[in-house]
Parts: sequence; C-alpha cells; structure tokens
Amino acid sequence: MQITPIPCLTDNYAYIINDKNSGTVGVVDPSEAKPIISFLSKNEQNIFKATINNRDILLKVLPELKKNNPDCSFIGRYLIKHHEILRDELGVSTKKIENMLDAALTAGALGGKITGSGGGGCMFAYAPNNPEIVAEAIEKAGGKSFIINSDIGTSVLQNT
Repeated sequence: MQITPIPCLTDNYAYIINDKNSGTVGVVDPSEAKPIISFLSKNEQNIFKATINNRDILLKVLPELKKNNPDCSFIGRYLIKHHEILRDELGVSTKKIENMLDAALTAGALGGKITGSGGGGCMFAYAPNNPEIVAEAIEKAGGKSFIINSDIGTSVLQNT
C-alpha cells in the first residue's frame, strides 16, 4: 500500500491511499480539489471529468424524470449527451452500437445510449412513440430488439 501526502490550502494535507494489489485508490481529507486532480494522470483526469459530466446530466434530468408528464424530448436529448460522454470521453462504444443507435434515432427514437458493463454489447433506445418502428430499425442494423415499458417495479404476480 502506498500513501502519498498532497499539500492542500496553506497548512493541510490530503492523502492518496493506493492499494496496488487490489487497484483500490482513496482520498482522505481532500480539502480542495485542484491539488488532487493535478496528482492524477491525464487519463485519470479525463475519467474524472467524464464522471462529473455524467453526474451533472443526472442532476439536470432527475427533476424531469420525477414529473407526472415529463418532457420526453428533453430526456432523449440528455440520453444522447450521456452516450456521447461514454463514447467520446471514455471510449465505451462500438461501431455496431453506433449503427444501431443511429438507426433507432433515424426511425424516431428520442434518445438512447450504450448500457451495461461497458463492453460495447448492449444499448437502448428511448422511443415512447412508435417503439415497433424503432425496434425494427435496430433489427435491420444487426441488433436484437425488445420493447419494454416502465412499471412500478418489482411485484408479486402470483403467490404460491
């Protein structure tokens, strides 16, 4: 384990704790961000920036998602922005995903993004109107599509 002190403010330190065996890194007492960010490699800074941008998207869209009648176009635009961060800043998309997403958007989807663990094998399209047309476009682009609807969550359908 490696512990690195990082000077912060005029009289304080933050500590980067790096367990190289597990790959776990933590920061203790980060009184200001700039010295911590400066400690990161360029790639780590890019990941940090992308994470903050994704958080900002969530904070902007969350109030809309809580509405009884959300603005579907607004949600779709921010799904695309989120996908662009994943694709352009984090490099987690594939040509096939891009082709399927482009086909879905052309067919009328309002948004969409890569999803899953980041291996590039799964995406979803947000198509509250005419989902069958969007599903067909995804199939024509080489994907397998499923139409799903939001619900209240997990529930017991049959009690045995």
